[in-house]
Order: sequence, then structure tokens, then C-alpha cells
Amino acid sequence: MIKEFDDIKNHKWFEKTKNNNIRVKAISELHNAPIQGIYNDISLALHNVVENAVEHAQPNSSVMIILDENKTHFEITVHNSGSKINQSELKRIFYPFFTKKESYGAGMGLSIVHGIVTRHGGKISVTSSDDNGTTFKIEFLKVDAIEDESDISRRIKTVKQLKILVVDDDDQIREVLTDMLMIDGYETVACEDGPSALKAFAENEFDLVITDLGMPGMSGLELSGEIHSQKPNLPIAMITGWGTQLNHDEVALNGIKTVMSKPFHLKDIKAMIIELVGARAS
Repeated sequence: MIKEFDDIKNHKWFEKTKNNNIRVKAISELHNAPIQGIYNDISLALHNVVENAVEHAQPNSSVMIILDENKTHFEITVHNSGSKINQSELKRIFYPFFTKKESYGAGMGLSIVHGIVTRHGGKISVTSSDDNGTTFKIEFLKVDAIEDESDISRRIKTVKQLKILVVDDDDQIREVLTDMLMIDGYETVACEDGPSALKAFAENEFDLVITDLGMPGMSGLELSGEIHSQKPNLPIAMITGWGTQLNHDEVALNGIKTVMSKPFHLKDIKAMIIELVGARAS
């Protein structure tokens, strides 16, 4: 797994390393470190932590990724020399809330990391100080042998793969929703506005639509109404920070089955999918 970071040009945070002259270096003296789990999920978790470290590293500094072990666990630490995170932020850094982008650990990326690591029976922690910068430590239990199919992979395979259309003009929210849905085994198509969503809708068969309300050009209400007119039985969910301002009759007329206000928990999204799609989502 750690060899993935030898060629950072393949990763989406590569441009950020160039802009601030940040070196990403992976170090390990271990020849083999097998853990049981879903490769794509664990890879996503590691890349989210590294991306976070790159974003908050000081210019002309390094981000270090170190793989080590103790008697029972393999340990992955990701360190940068950025500014200290205060204690109040440390307590909330893995919370699954949407927050201001400029704050440390903004959005849902680290919440997704926490969910993946916990689901794989691991632990993640973070320390930060003025002298030593910030260090994330991820621990995964050692296993005697890797099974062809773990309990985790078996559970994911039991989920009937629903196809979900995600529409939001905020890049971060759209990416986070897509990542979360993919982790739970759903197939997603993500669009940044109404016109591109209608194009995707015409080209695919979806089981659910999740759309933001406030988008430029075409609002979520307008998009929902157009989709509902073409496919009245397709469930539509709306995410908005303006929930109390919506006209309930207008919401219903446009085929929207539920409205979820920001901020929200990941568990709220999962419960909403089960509510709208039923047994097929469980």
C-alpha cells in the first residue's frame, strides 16, 4: 500500500505539492504488512489523510508517511510541520459535519477516513503542537493470513448496487457525498449543475437522485420538477441549508420525497437512502 506514494504525480494533491514546494516522502523498513479489508477503501482513507497534510503543510517543507509495526498492529503515521491545531478543533476533527473550507480538516474527508478505519477494526488518532507539527496515526490489526474474501467484502457484496445521481455545485460536498456512497457500495454519477444532471439522467437509469437546492442557473427545485415529470416514481432527496424557507406544497409537487438540512451526519444520509429505496439499500 505505501508504495503507492512513491509516484505522487498520480494523485490529485500533486498540484498542491508543486505550488508550495512540498515534498511527500514514504518511509518503511517492512517488506510486508498485510491487513484484511477492502483495498479501495483503505487507499481512499490514506489519500485523504495525505491530502489533508499537504494542504496544511508549511511551504518548502515535507510530508512524511511512515509505515511501522508493534506486536499487534501495523502503524501508518502521516506528519506535517504545519501550524498547531487547537484543542477545540482536535476534538471535532473527525466529526461528520460540513464546515468552512478554510478551517483545518474542513468538510467530510477526515470523517470518511475515520469511518473506513473503524469499519476495518482499526484506530486513528491525531496530535498537534507548535514544536512538532501535526501527526495522524492509523493502526490496523495484524493478521496471520489474508482471506480471499473478508467479512467486510462479503457485507459490501450483499448490498444491491443502486445507482444514485448526486447534484451539487459545491465541489467538496459533491465529492464527499460521492465518496461516502461509493464506500457503502453504491454506484454514483456526480454533476455540478442542473443541465449536466439532466444530461446524465437522459443517459442512465437511476434509483435515486440527491440534489442541492441552491445552484446557479437551475435550482434543485427546477431540476427535481423536470426529473419528476419524466419519471414520477423516481425518489428525489434534497439537501439544503434553507430547509425552513421551503414551501412544502412546492416541494411535493416537484417530486421531492425528503428534505435534509445542512449540516448532517453520514448516518442521516444512509438512513435517508434506506427510507426512500427500502430493502434494496440494506
